Amino acid sequence: MWIRRTFNLNFIMFGIFVLVTCIAQPPKILPRFWTNTGFSPIGNEIEKVFLSNDTLTNIELISSLPNNGLNSIRIHWILDLVNTEIPSNEQKFKDLDKFLDVLISSGLELGLELMSHNKNLNWNHDIYQILCRYSRRYGINVTSHWKLETWNEPDLKTYNVLNFTLNDYLKYIDDIQTGIKRASNELKFDFKLRGPAGLFKSRETHEFCWQILENCEKRCPFNVITFHRKGNGTSESILSEGVSLIVELSNKFPKLSHMKFSNDEADPIAIWSIPREMQASVGYAATLVETVLLHWTAMYQNLINLESISHDNAFLSYYPHQFTQRTLLARFQMNNSVPRHTQFIQKPVFAALGLLSNLGALGFDTQIKREWHGKKVTYLSTIGNGSYFYLSTIMVFRQSGTKFKENNDKNFEFQIPSEIKCKLQENSTIWFIVEGLLQHLNDPYYFWKLNGSPSYPNSSLRADLRKLQTPILLNHGKQNGSKHFFEIPFHFLRESNTSVLLIRACDENIPRSHQVFNVRLRKITSNEILLLWSDKNYTERCIMTYQIYFRPLKVKKWIDVTRNLHVPFMNFQFQDKESIEGCFKIRSIDIMMRKSHFSHITCI
Repeated sequence: MWIRRTFNLNFIMFGIFVLVTCIAQPPKILPRFWTNTGFSPIGNEIEKVFLSNDTLTNIELISSLPNNGLNSIRIHWILDLVNTEIPSNEQKFKDLDKFLDVLISSGLELGLELMSHNKNLNWNHDIYQILCRYSRRYGINVTSHWKLETWNEPDLKTYNVLNFTLNDYLKYIDDIQTGIKRASNELKFDFKLRGPAGLFKSRETHEFCWQILENCEKRCPFNVITFHRKGNGTSESILSEGVSLIVELSNKFPKLSHMKFSNDEADPIAIWSIPREMQASVGYAATLVETVLLHWTAMYQNLINLESISHDNAFLSYYPHQFTQRTLLARFQMNNSVPRHTQFIQKPVFAALGLLSNLGALGFDTQIKREWHGKKVTYLSTIGNGSYFYLSTIMVFRQSGTKFKENNDKNFEFQIPSEIKCKLQENSTIWFIVEGLLQHLNDPYYFWKLNGSPSYPNSSLRADLRKLQTPILLNHGKQNGSKHFFEIPFHFLRESNTSVLLIRACDENIPRSHQVFNVRLRKITSNEILLLWSDKNYTERCIMTYQIYFRPLKVKKWIDVTRNLHVPFMNFQFQDKESIEGCFKIRSIDIMMRKSHFSHITCI
């Protein structure tokens, strides 16, 4: 028997616990340096894995976070899709065309790792062909944003499948450079190369990466130096490992001190496939947010010249570890159905990236309050760079070890930082929203376990899990500009050991949102469909939720299928006992409760 739970989201008043934000420094431009993920196909038939429905659906879901919450996907072995045995270019690139068509139509940028199991690739000619072909297919405005990177961890036997010697590796780098230069000359755009994507262990066992950086002192093939440094389970360890390596490399190779660095695999702990409870929960979501905030502090304080970090977590999980591997989504392969199909449930870490996507264009320094009513609080306040007031603050609450003490006050207040108050006019009206990820509240893994951890969750349980996969709405309202704080029901924070909260506040005069576009319908089963759509990127994002209307065939009336649901991201899985055949239209609702125009009607 399935266990059902409902959560009372009434705003019960507890105590006033004021978190005072004292920000002495001005805001700086906040680049979206964290919006990257990584994927590698698993199995022997790599070409089939790339073109499978599971992989393509995974990619489309990854692309569905607002404001390009995940913007780029770094992909191992993608050049295995190039068939060098066929002379015809159309046939040679047929499989790569199919894969990239989905990636590009989803709005993602490609992290093109120049690696393959195919020993017959001509690195000079084939890289030239690839850049020219896809620049003409998708436009130079698309390929100019691709991140071209040399072979992943070339010093490891796991990846050095062609058995490169050091001389082979250096020649491979030269050939790639030549191919990129040829394409750059023809297309009138200067493509850049990243690398060496190394671990940088001892010089004796990792000579490829050390040697190519030594060569950089004379002539460097790279525009960005990429490396891999994971942590020991904490966000602090990821940052300290990365900073330590950047300092070491800059000291050994002085010319690198003027170059940008990127930690391609800034994950809490190594080996994505090892199941860990933390990777299923709000704990992983909180760690990822803390990782972003700590790296931002290092950038804000000019401690490191960091271009980006990437979370290596776009993998496809597999039975029996659907939730507990290091992935963004839990994958259920429904092998008991006819025909077989796959169901994806979004994990809290995916929702956390969605919350981060709402940060403003300018960021203050990260603040940490190590002891606050039994919690450690890490938070970042950001603002818009336009003429309207916009505030977006993301906060991570963790148990600090100190016991919480009751008191007689009313509620938790978040004080608007004094540096931001100057943008508020007393006669203005500010609308606000508080969203949260709270341990065991919106935690699909916890609820799945309560229901017996079924290998094949039925449609009823899947619907319940999806209600828990997005941030929950903790507070929403409007207030006068003279009021300089927002309230959060503290009982949610007290009952959750780990929480991630986002507060957004918008001037009511911010223009209303645009019409959504690029609506795609993906049939999952005979009575279940995945809807995806695109929306404009907003530097001051005041969209609260999306509404989806369905009109069955031969019926005139439109039905709001998202009634009483919070839909903050650009995807929605709809199931109907009778039929999903019909038409759909979508619109957004902003924090001020204003509705956008409906999208164009799309039918199945």
